[in-house]
Amino acid sequence: MLDLVLIGMFTAFLLAVVEPLVSLISIFINTKIVNAVFSLLFAWLANWLVGYEDIKSLILWTVAGGFLGNALLAGVERIATYRPTIINPSN
Repeated sequence: MLDLVLIGMFTAFLLAVVEPLVSLISIFINTKIVNAVFSLLFAWLANWLVGYEDIKSLILWTVAGGFLGNALLAGVERIATYRPTIINPSN
């Protein structure tokens, strides 16, 4: 389970690093497809670094790590975005 968290964090970090490249490529290709390809590529790279040899476990951990990486990145972006709260008094 710790391996999956590490794979997800590795994927989220690399997705955050290549975000300008993803934005540039998404001009020509749908954003969801570009994000899916990059997240699966980075999750596969993380799995290769962890050392999964079996093809079934490699595919399973790659898809799970890619999904978790996207979810972690979305959560961090949501938390890091500052939005001031405006309170309107009602009379």
